[in-house]
Amino acid sequence: MHEINEENSTAPRYSFTHGNQSYVSCTEEELRAHGCTEAQIKQAKNNYYNGIAYHYITRYYEIWRQLTIDRVGSNAEKTKMFTFIDKVRDWTESDNPTQEQLHAIQP
Repeated sequence: MHEINEENSTAPRYSFTHGNQSYVSCTEEELRAHGCTEAQIKQAKNNYYNGIAYHYITRYYEIWRQLTIDRVGSNAEKTKMFTFIDKVRDWTESDNPTQEQLHAIQP
């Protein structure tokens, strides 16, 4: 699973591609130094946290399981799953999301 790199309190490292230029494993400050716009940095951060969220969600609800629950699951099963997914998605939009905050979210 993708994890937030919190070893030695290092800043997260983001990757971003614009046109034929790729920036790989850069801090937010390094992206700025390369001339990336705030919108591009926001996109890189969204991609980073969305990747972590995807792997966290599919740890509990694989894609096939999500489809099955959505198609034939009970209302209680659907509510439980969708509430969990929504909470994880909300986590990605929070300011400076942490691994501890993510792991506190359980289905």
